[in-house]
Amino acid sequence: MAGRRHCPACGQSLPARHRRTECPHCGALLRPARPPAATKPIQPPARLGPWELGRRIAEFPEGDLHEARHVENGRTGWLRHFHLGAPVTPPPGSPDPAARLERLAQLAHPALPRWLGHGREGEWAYVVFEPP
Repeated sequence: MAGRRHCPACGQSLPARHRRTECPHCGALLRPARPPAATKPIQPPARLGPWELGRRIAEFPEGDLHEARHVENGRTGWLRHFHLGAPVTPPPGSPDPAARLERLAQLAHPALPRWLGHGREGEWAYVVFEPP
């Protein structure tokens, strides 16, 4: 019959204008889902807080690691940044992220790099520590 398609898995008839990606009868995939549109990676500004970003050391899905230099005192460190997007208000009763960062900054152990600072600049959060 013209205007009708059939599911390749179960053979059931599908309407000609059927737009779903799976068969309503058996759930078989009829056509691949569209891949997400290619997006340009979001780049941080050249400076976050008092830290000027230098060479990229490593890339991670949630944020990159850069060499950084403190513009006021010249101290160097490694800066890891995270793109937060729009500001998010934590649900009531959840731990305060800033307080958690303050507690992490107090950690002192020979196996851990020394914490040099952290902050938030617009849509970006960052942490800075001594290079290994």
